[in-house]
Amino acid sequence: MKNAATLTLILLASIYLLACNTTRKAAPGPYRNLMQFNDYQLINDDEVTPDTVMRKVVYRGEMSLTVKNREQTGASLARLAQQYHGYVQHSSLDQYVIRVESTHLAAAMDSIAYLGRVTHRATHADDITDGYRDDVARLQQTRQVRDRYLALLERAEKVEEILLIEKELERINREIESLQDKLARMDDQLRLSPITVDLQEQVKPGVIGYVFVGLYRGIEWLFVRR
Repeated sequence: MKNAATLTLILLASIYLLACNTTRKAAPGPYRNLMQFNDYQLINDDEVTPDTVMRKVVYRGEMSLTVKNREQTGASLARLAQQYHGYVQHSSLDQYVIRVESTHLAAAMDSIAYLGRVTHRATHADDITDGYRDDVARLQQTRQVRDRYLALLERAEKVEEILLIEKELERINREIESLQDKLARMDDQLRLSPITVDLQEQVKPGVIGYVFVGLYRGIEWLFVRR
């Protein structure tokens, strides 16, 4: 137990010294426009730093429609999702959630409006820049720690040291993968915007109902001039 504790203290001291050297050598990179990179490249690009992260905003839409046939409208929504390079995320008789490219969100909602009578329409924006930047910083720092452990592993000679370092590297790699997955999910939210569409089927009057509708329109014609 004493040997393990001593080895741990030695490793931590070595990592601290390497961190100091790395800090002295590192210099902040220039601010770059990262729009030229795709989302997944951003996650795996070692040059990406919190300072180079552009503003990140997630957009989502909501619509309510009164339609003649909900099943036919659902099929049309599925076609629209494909047209705007997305897919159907959820579907039921009275609600569809489709995802479309964020750059086509407004155009997709305009197209959906033609499928029925719009009773509600809204667009929401959520700024996730701070959280995204924090996770990029954590990913960068964790990668730096992994590099220091790899440097220690190259110099390690005792079996106990090698095993201890490899165990810590496994933990660090799991943390890196978790951060990459989290950033990938956020990139997916940024790239594809969800549109929630609530469907209300138009009520068709019965035989007597049509009589009252005709009567109402006749009275309206007598008293209301347009």
